[in-house]
Amino acid sequence: MSSCTKDYFEALFREIMRYQICTIDAFKSYPNDDHRHFIDFSKTAEPDGFSGIDPSDENLWTEEAWSFGLPGVKYTASWSWRVHGFISTGVFYIVWFDPEHRLDSYKENHESTIPREQ
Repeated sequence: MSSCTKDYFEALFREIMRYQICTIDAFKSYPNDDHRHFIDFSKTAEPDGFSGIDPSDENLWTEEAWSFGLPGVKYTASWSWRVHGFISTGVFYIVWFDPEHRLDSYKENHESTIPREQ
């Protein structure tokens, strides 16, 4: 959380307000402009999935790992802001804040279009 800025959290809270009236089916719909998608951990920087959560604990885990982007300015660091979690019983549980989009193991493919802040 220490790498999350005030702007990141403000964007997150705005998205939470927007998503609170969204159905799970609408959240999962494709295509979308919010960078919402199912997480296939085998194609990420964390192939073992969410660390620290026991997948055998049915009260805490589901196979429905998802990610969504936060609104940001194109071609700036805020364009990469992501939130990762899972859906269980109609609720999205946030597990990771990802202000630098590090979960995406293919980030090197995007770095030429996203300038780094100095």
